[in-house]
Amino acid sequence: MKSSDQQLHLVLLSLQSCQAILNEKCCDTANLVAIAILDLRMKLNGITDSELKALCEKILDDQSRQASETISDGQRRPAPPPHPRDAHAMRTLSQAQNALKRRHATA
Repeated sequence: MKSSDQQLHLVLLSLQSCQAILNEKCCDTANLVAIAILDLRMKLNGITDSELKALCEKILDDQSRQASETISDGQRRPAPPPHPRDAHAMRTLSQAQNALKRRHATA
């Protein structure tokens, strides 16, 4: 691992620690830190904006399909309530998508 990658991994660990603390008291700030963590992970793993967008779309499509599945009598099955971790992940993905849109709008 290159020295610069090692430094970035240390920054990532620090951001994750900060996010854990912020989750308890500053939800909006924690979400911003989550976007920074996502951006850093993308850089470290060589994931492009278009790959992230495709993943977000796939997740949303899967969730939409699951919500509209029908049971044998043709009635819609109510979607189960989201797990808090899933809701947080979806908020983070949504914020990431918005950040990508802003980044492309300014490019």
